[in-house]
Amino acid sequence: MREKTPRITSAVALDAMRLAVVFEDGWHAEVDLCGFVADFKSLKPLTDPALFAHVAVEEWGSGLTWDDEGPLSIAATTVYRLACEQAGDAARSFDAWMMQHGFSAAKAADVLGMSRRNIINYRTATRPIPKVVQLACKAVDLGAAAVLAIPPGNDFVWDGVNEDDSPLTKEEMRVGIEAAKRGRGRPRWVGQDADRPARG
Repeated sequence: MREKTPRITSAVALDAMRLAVVFEDGWHAEVDLCGFVADFKSLKPLTDPALFAHVAVEEWGSGLTWDDEGPLSIAATTVYRLACEQAGDAARSFDAWMMQHGFSAAKAADVLGMSRRNIINYRTATRPIPKVVQLACKAVDLGAAAVLAIPPGNDFVWDGVNEDDSPLTKEEMRVGIEAAKRGRGRPRWVGQDADRPARG
């Protein structure tokens, strides 16, 4: 599990805007920067193969540069995230997602509503990352802007028939969130011992 930001130890330009990158932890990866460069006008000069070939590692391995750490530079965290996504390594991609948002294991656990142990298991590849967790990560990436972008006609409308389908009030939602926060960990039984379930 990564405890600090990634550092780059070497980078070599390949054809078609690809780089062979080695990170401080020894991981070797090929990174295709074509799509990333196309998204930023300031990086358009890198489409020139002669300039792209002159990639250099920034001081302390904090990124890659083509103009001595000027505007034609890309941070090591971004290169790492792109490399993880392109390699299809789910654990490294999850690690990169946490770094992108500045999440500790505890913060990621809180945001995703799960235990810190699960977060660590996902980062170290000791457990596969469920599809629902991957989708939750994408939802965090999209943020509130995605919710606000939903057209008004697509909102849920309660038909008034089934009480179970009625939307929560703000107060019900607040109470539910507080109850869920208190309910994490081992179950706490309230009342007399007779109310407790029998141990098997």
